[in-house]
Amino acid sequence: MLLSIVIPTYCRPRELLQTLASVLSSNLAATDRLEVVIVDDGSPEPVIDTRPPRLPPQITVRVIRQANQGPAAARNRGFFAASGEIVLFLDDDIIVPPDFVSRHLSAHRSAPGTVL
Repeated sequence: MLLSIVIPTYCRPRELLQTLASVLSSNLAATDRLEVVIVDDGSPEPVIDTRPPRLPPQITVRVIRQANQGPAAARNRGFFAASGEIVLFLDDDIIVPPDFVSRHLSAHRSAPGTVL
C-alpha cells in the first residue's frame, strides 16, 4: 500500500526539517511505500532543497513550489499531486510519534473508507 503524506509549508525550514525527520524515523513497516509531498506555498526562499535526500527505495520525497495561495490551496495541490491510496495531511511543525504511520494505517485497515 502506498501512503502519501502531504505537508504544506511557508517560510519554516527548521520546523519542516524536524517534521520530515520525525516522519522518516517512524516505524514504516506497515506500508510498502511512502511518498512525502511537501508543498512550499510561495516562500521567498525555498524552504527545503528540491533534490531528494538519499532514502531507501520505498520512500520518496517530492517538493512542489507554488505562488503563495494559503495553506488550504497548498494542501489541495499536494492532494492532487499525491499518488497514495491513502493521503495523510500534516502541518510543517508536527513531530509525529514513532508509531504514527503504523497506527494510522491500522485504523484504515480495520475500517476501510473511513476518514481519520
